[in-house]
Amino acid sequence: MNKDTTIHSGSHLKKIISKGSWYFVASVITKALAIIMWPITTRYLSPNDIGVLDSLDSIRLLLPIFISLCLDEAYYRFYFNHNKTFDELKKYISTYFWIIISWGIVVLLIGTLIGRIYLTKLFDVPFYPFILITMLGPLLLQLSLLGGVYLKQRLKSEFYSITQVVVYGIFYAVFLFLLVIPKIGAQAKIYGLFISDILSVVIFSFVIFKNKLVGFQFDKRILIEGLKYSIPLLPCQGSYWITGLSDRIIIGIYKTFASTGIYSIGYKLGQTLTMFSESIFKVYKPIIFSMFADNKENAVKKIENFIPAFFFIMFWLAFCIGIFSKEAVFILTESKFHNAYLVTPIVVCAYFFSAMYKPFYHILSYYKKTWTISIGALIQASSNIVFNIIFIPIFGRMAAAVTTLFSYIVFFI
Repeated sequence: MNKDTTIHSGSHLKKIISKGSWYFVASVITKALAIIMWPITTRYLSPNDIGVLDSLDSIRLLLPIFISLCLDEAYYRFYFNHNKTFDELKKYISTYFWIIISWGIVVLLIGTLIGRIYLTKLFDVPFYPFILITMLGPLLLQLSLLGGVYLKQRLKSEFYSITQVVVYGIFYAVFLFLLVIPKIGAQAKIYGLFISDILSVVIFSFVIFKNKLVGFQFDKRILIEGLKYSIPLLPCQGSYWITGLSDRIIIGIYKTFASTGIYSIGYKLGQTLTMFSESIFKVYKPIIFSMFADNKENAVKKIENFIPAFFFIMFWLAFCIGIFSKEAVFILTESKFHNAYLVTPIVVCAYFFSAMYKPFYHILSYYKKTWTISIGALIQASSNIVFNIIFIPIFGRMAAAVTTLFSYIVFFI
């Protein structure tokens, strides 16, 4: 038996601490780099620049949904069903590799065309580099995902985390250099992201090719298995984007992108709670799938013990972030961004509920109840976008924060 199938054996707490600590440290470093950059970015970039960049980031995070068709979730889910032998695993990974390449190029071309016609006018930016690089980045990230998931499913947290830190470090180094020395403004972040995306795909592709896990193989049955699982998740993934990212664009349309920039600073501070929850579930997600595949009854008992402890940790972390948000924003940003702190306590509450639904989400995912997840997600997304369109024109960015909180509570329920 492949050793990957026994990753759920032993103490889960020890594995979360030993393996999850790598993810946590990497997440802290990358989030800290972003926050440390605030005094510089808020000095050299206007609220409008940051608002436009964060809105483009929203587009950048929307495209992977169309490129992957949520097959990345299927890639996670069925990994342990196809890793019993090397040949089977190679066929599995090769199938996903070729579908991402072929379908991703189609989405890239369509997205680039739409961006040239509409997004340049919406954001008032030139096609190159803003739109072109924004469209290309998601395809590179989807290719990186193949190697990243392979490492995470084998609990190779050390290599994965170090790579993430290096990639983010190079991004911020390039961003900072171009921002301060030639002073090219918002373009500095676009070029920094592009270089880091290239580096990421090179490193994670090297992992796959070094282990000879990609060949000229394509199994239609693997694709059909994945699509049956992933297609019902498309509304769910779309709802995540609507709930977590579309508000920036709506604020920019109904108010100003300067208001989006202020909102983004407060939002990102509240979002730091995710570095704790995601670090835990990068370890616990494959453990959940592995132990359910081995013994469902025992898996349920272990998750029942996990949830109360997880709730307690997330609650107090969220409380601390919210209570000190004003001081953090005042210390780290220019005065023109100081109102951002008003958003943070609301956003951190939203991400507390986002963290708490993860155990239930992964259990439903294992049992392939993807339509159940998507129905909840559709309710969440529809309420979010309707309330945003109604209340943002009246109350501005505070309405977006409250709507985000309400939406995550709905999805959690």
